[in-house]
Amino acid sequence: MTINSSQKIIDSNTIGLPVHETQQAQSTTSAINNISNIVSATLASAKLNEREAMELQHQQYHDKHRGHDSMHSEMVLIFLLTIIVAQFVLVLWKQFYPRSFNQVTLGGMYFVPLYF
Repeated sequence: MTINSSQKIIDSNTIGLPVHETQQAQSTTSAINNISNIVSATLASAKLNEREAMELQHQQYHDKHRGHDSMHSEMVLIFLLTIIVAQFVLVLWKQFYPRSFNQVTLGGMYFVPLYF
Protein backbone atom coordinates (compact mmCIF):
# COMPACT_ATOMS: atom_id res chain seq x y z
CA MET A 1 0.00 0.00 0.00
CA THR A 2 1.36 3.40 -0.96
CA ILE A 3 0.14 6.94 -0.46
CA ASN A 4 0.43 9.42 -3.30
CA SER A 5 0.55 13.21 -3.10
CA SER A 6 -3.23 13.63 -2.85
CA GLN A 7 -3.35 11.36 0.22
CA LYS A 8 -5.24 8.52 -1.44
CA ILE A 9 -4.56 4.87 -0.78
CA ILE A 10 -3.48 2.85 -3.77
CA ASP A 11 -3.46 -0.92 -3.48
CA SER A 12 -5.00 -3.94 -5.18
CA ASN A 13 -8.32 -3.63 -3.32
CA THR A 14 -9.02 0.07 -3.83
CA ILE A 15 -8.66 2.38 -6.76
CA GLY A 16 -7.61 5.70 -5.32
CA LEU A 17 -10.38 6.04 -2.75
CA PRO A 18 -9.81 8.47 0.11
CA VAL A 19 -8.74 6.83 3.37
CA HIS A 20 -12.07 7.30 5.18
CA GLU A 21 -14.05 5.77 2.29
CA THR A 22 -11.68 2.80 2.15
CA GLN A 23 -12.00 2.22 5.88
CA GLN A 24 -15.78 2.49 5.66
CA ALA A 25 -15.90 0.00 2.77
CA GLN A 26 -13.65 -2.41 4.67
CA SER A 27 -15.75 -2.17 7.84
CA THR A 28 -18.94 -2.72 5.83
CA THR A 29 -17.40 -5.74 4.11
CA SER A 30 -16.21 -7.22 7.39
CA ALA A 31 -19.65 -6.67 8.95
CA ILE A 32 -21.30 -8.46 6.03
CA ASN A 33 -18.82 -11.33 6.34
CA ASN A 34 -19.51 -11.57 10.07
CA ILE A 35 -23.27 -11.67 9.44
CA SER A 36 -22.75 -14.29 6.75
CA ASN A 37 -20.72 -16.47 9.12
CA ILE A 38 -23.33 -16.12 11.86
CA VAL A 39 -26.14 -17.02 9.47
CA SER A 40 -24.21 -20.04 8.18
CA ALA A 41 -23.57 -21.22 11.72
CA THR A 42 -27.21 -20.68 12.61
CA LEU A 43 -28.35 -22.63 9.59
CA ALA A 44 -26.09 -25.52 10.45
CA SER A 45 -26.96 -25.64 14.15
CA ALA A 46 -30.67 -24.84 14.05
CA LYS A 47 -31.52 -27.35 11.33
CA LEU A 48 -34.01 -24.95 9.78
CA ASN A 49 -36.41 -26.30 7.27
CA GLU A 50 -35.74 -25.54 3.62
CA ARG A 51 -38.21 -22.65 3.34
CA GLU A 52 -36.85 -20.85 6.42
CA ALA A 53 -33.31 -21.31 5.15
CA MET A 54 -34.25 -19.79 1.78
CA GLU A 55 -35.99 -16.85 3.49
CA LEU A 56 -32.93 -16.26 5.65
CA GLN A 57 -30.62 -16.35 2.63
CA HIS A 58 -32.94 -14.00 0.75
CA GLN A 59 -32.87 -11.52 3.65
CA GLN A 60 -29.10 -11.85 3.76
CA TYR A 61 -28.96 -11.00 0.03
CA HIS A 62 -31.07 -7.87 0.59
CA ASP A 63 -28.88 -6.80 3.52
CA LYS A 64 -25.76 -7.22 1.41
CA HIS A 65 -27.16 -5.13 -1.49
CA ARG A 66 -28.77 -2.36 0.54
CA GLY A 67 -28.38 1.07 -1.09
CA HIS A 68 -27.99 -0.22 -4.65
CA ASP A 69 -31.42 1.12 -5.64
CA SER A 70 -30.21 4.71 -5.48
CA MET A 71 -27.14 3.78 -7.49
CA HIS A 72 -29.32 2.24 -10.20
CA SER A 73 -31.51 5.36 -10.26
CA GLU A 74 -28.42 7.51 -10.79
CA MET A 75 -27.25 5.22 -13.59
CA VAL A 76 -30.61 5.51 -15.39
CA LEU A 77 -30.59 9.30 -15.05
CA ILE A 78 -27.04 9.52 -16.41
CA PHE A 79 -27.99 7.23 -19.31
CA LEU A 80 -31.05 9.31 -20.22
CA LEU A 81 -29.10 12.56 -19.96
CA THR A 82 -26.39 11.12 -22.21
CA ILE A 83 -28.96 10.06 -24.82
CA ILE A 84 -30.57 13.52 -24.81
CA VAL A 85 -27.25 15.37 -25.09
CA ALA A 86 -26.02 13.03 -27.85
CA GLN A 87 -29.19 13.61 -29.85
CA PHE A 88 -28.83 17.37 -29.45
CA VAL A 89 -25.19 17.24 -30.58
CA LEU A 90 -26.09 15.12 -33.62
CA VAL A 91 -28.80 17.59 -34.68
CA LEU A 92 -26.39 20.51 -34.35
CA TRP A 93 -23.69 18.62 -36.24
CA LYS A 94 -26.11 17.87 -39.08
CA GLN A 95 -27.34 21.46 -39.15
CA PHE A 96 -23.97 23.25 -39.14
CA TYR A 97 -21.67 20.70 -40.82
CA PRO A 98 -23.84 18.73 -43.25
CA ARG A 99 -20.97 17.61 -45.49
CA SER A 100 -18.94 15.92 -42.74
CA PHE A 101 -22.13 14.54 -41.18
CA ASN A 102 -23.10 12.93 -44.50
CA GLN A 103 -19.58 11.56 -45.05
CA VAL A 104 -19.42 9.99 -41.61
CA THR A 105 -22.94 8.61 -41.99
CA LEU A 106 -22.09 7.10 -45.37
CA GLY A 107 -18.89 5.59 -43.96
CA GLY A 108 -20.85 4.16 -41.06
CA MET A 109 -23.36 2.57 -43.42
CA TYR A 110 -20.48 0.88 -45.27
CA PHE A 111 -18.27 -0.19 -42.36
CA VAL A 112 -20.70 -1.04 -39.54
CA PRO A 113 -22.25 -4.00 -41.45
CA LEU A 114 -18.75 -5.30 -42.19
CA TYR A 115 -18.00 -5.31 -38.47
CA PHE A 116 -21.03 -7.42 -37.67
